[in-house]
Amino acid sequence: MNTDDFEIRVRSKGYVKIPVEGDLFVEHEHVKGVDYSSLGLKGFGSHGSRFEDCNFSRLQLDSLSFGDGEVMSEYINCTFDGSRFFSNTLLGRSRFVNCSFRSIRSSRFQLSAGDLIDCVFSGRMDSTQIWGRTGPDARIYGDRTNTIDGNDFSGVDFGDTDFRSGVDLRKQILPTGPDYMIIPDAAQVLARAYENAATLDDLESRSSLIRMIERRQEAVSNGQRDLFESKRRIPKHIRGDYERFFDLVAKQL
Repeated sequence: MNTDDFEIRVRSKGYVKIPVEGDLFVEHEHVKGVDYSSLGLKGFGSHGSRFEDCNFSRLQLDSLSFGDGEVMSEYINCTFDGSRFFSNTLLGRSRFVNCSFRSIRSSRFQLSAGDLIDCVFSGRMDSTQIWGRTGPDARIYGDRTNTIDGNDFSGVDFGDTDFRSGVDLRKQILPTGPDYMIIPDAAQVLARAYENAATLDDLESRSSLIRMIERRQEAVSNGQRDLFESKRRIPKHIRGDYERFFDLVAKQL
């Protein structure tokens, strides 16, 4: 890997060293108006830094952590359009405000200890997890309430998706259509669905539906009031279960 560096001036805070090709880690810097989109980066990380009006478009990274360490990194009015995140996209301790994630592709996109405010998303996102309170990385980041507010996901093709532990779905714009479903006040809706599933004569259908309902009741017990469901790209061997679940729950709404 080429390790030659060049420097870009960033306001009065000093310099950010950017490798011509390879990994970039930005620590305790205030960066404004820098274009990272054409630098051939393979990995990116930040710690306690603030990025304003920066361009992260068309990134294709092997490793990524937008908020590494104990001090939060912030991204204000930044653009991530057209980027491809195909490994674990751990947003870490980070805050995104008024950022654009249009036409992205991602798998394992996880925000467990950060904030997402007034951002716009489109493209394809699979295995997405967004937490209202610190997720499984609480041992690293500590227990905190995340701010997830005012985000537009209406243009996203969501595969497997979880909003967990207190994300207020009423404050987000979510995609609609036959493959998606929002379950408001999910505790009551799921209780009614459970009662109906328990009366089914088909033992296999009854068992699979009850398991699916119980998993979602667990999410509700962990603080998620409303649920968002997607049956996009469900494996064929369980697609029938999801169709039956959607049909059953839709009757309770």
